[in-house]
Amino acid sequence: MGVIIRQSILSSAYTYIGTIIGAFSILFAFPLFLSPQEFGAFRLIVELGALLSGFGLLGIGQSIIRFYPYFKEGNKSNGFMFLILCLAFLGSILMGSLYFVFRSQIFEWFGKEKGYITEIFLPIFLVGLFRIFQTVFENIAANHGKITSNNFFREILTRINLLIVVGLYHYDFLDFGQLCLSVSAVFALNAILNFALVINTLELDFKPNWGFLKKNPSLRKDMLRFNTWLMLSSISLLIIQKIDFFMLGGTKGMLDTAVYSIGFYLAVLVEIPKRSIQQVSAPVVSKHLKEENYLELEKLYKQSANNSLFSAVLVFLGILSFTSLFYSIMPKGDIYKASIGVLYFVGMAKIIESWGVTAVSILSNSRFYFYGLITAVINIIIAVYLNFLLIPLYGINGAAFATMVTISVNIITSVVMVYIKFGFLPTSKGQLYSMFYLVSVLLLFLITNGISNIWIKSAVDISLVISIGYVAIRYFKVSTEMETLLVNILNRFNTKVEKFNQ
Repeated sequence: MGVIIRQSILSSAYTYIGTIIGAFSILFAFPLFLSPQEFGAFRLIVELGALLSGFGLLGIGQSIIRFYPYFKEGNKSNGFMFLILCLAFLGSILMGSLYFVFRSQIFEWFGKEKGYITEIFLPIFLVGLFRIFQTVFENIAANHGKITSNNFFREILTRINLLIVVGLYHYDFLDFGQLCLSVSAVFALNAILNFALVINTLELDFKPNWGFLKKNPSLRKDMLRFNTWLMLSSISLLIIQKIDFFMLGGTKGMLDTAVYSIGFYLAVLVEIPKRSIQQVSAPVVSKHLKEENYLELEKLYKQSANNSLFSAVLVFLGILSFTSLFYSIMPKGDIYKASIGVLYFVGMAKIIESWGVTAVSILSNSRFYFYGLITAVINIIIAVYLNFLLIPLYGINGAAFATMVTISVNIITSVVMVYIKFGFLPTSKGQLYSMFYLVSVLLLFLITNGISNIWIKSAVDISLVISIGYVAIRYFKVSTEMETLLVNILNRFNTKVEKFNQ
């Protein structure tokens, strides 16, 4: 777990630097440079592009993690890398074919915003295409323990480039159509850089080796079954995650999509520690399952849940402490402050997801992976039904509530399935302290709402988050890893202060 913590911390550092850039872009630059309708269209390019990439990936991302150990012999991949690239090309062709076949239906769905969908239709496809290969090369690198450069490309460089192209549009160097195409070019660059990283830093061979698969018929059958399941479950998961944007864009329009995206963006920041931990822990989960090392798997399961939950709660409360200040100083804040309900609902969903996400990894990498498909189908039904029911009645808050319910059902079902099949749970005493931390600070926020000066209120709120969080780590031992990290930081700080005083 020590390697996982070190890698995830370094990766999170890059991610949070990108988060600062992203926060400036989403909360200030984009609302200033774009009208709400343009901003909504801009967000649809990114979100629906991610949805398309999920269709085109055909489950490849998780397959890299699960099956690479079975192919690897020293620096040889026995045709695995070649096979993965072939599947990526096949998925791209399939995704593009379906997207353009249903072109008229897509235009009809976004009929209220026909002018905007005309501009963003092709860029959505291109973003989906480039994200397929970006994901493939990211997962190849992650399988070799290299996630920091990938996170730099995705979290920092991509955000800087998106900010640049929007700025060029604002200052009339680009028209809106060119802006939309430039967004897809940003993701093309990301895919190219990830490819270059894999080629230059890893000694991998991309030669075909069909003989290896012929010699291992059981492996071939397992891969076929697993990828069929994973393709369906990955598509199901993306539908669950992106249907809110799709339905808001079609039923409410670009303005509601823009407002929703602000609250959604803030809420997604909650899962940054989880994403970093998951990137590094997923290959370890696969390794423990292959070796049937269930004692270490259970230990990893609990530690990941413990650290992810506390980190998510800490980030969520930190974001809430500054929301009043955000909305007061951001351009068009009177319009975008309506997203506060989205932040609460989706933020809580991300906390639950952070706690139980390793259960999804365990199921998907085990011989019980098919149960995940059953869960996914149930969740699609819930997501579609709730969005159709709640968006017309409650708009963006209805979409956010539907997202919270769907994610919660997915995670809780996965945790229950892991318990039934493996006999262990991710729960620990430290997680009770994490939830007490969450509830107590939220209650204190109700008191600080009476402070009229938003600068003072934000200062008081963040002080509460930091001080109570410190107590939870040092005295309630909410996380051994977090305590070790905190002690190291304090020791280094004290050493520098002593040297400075000397």
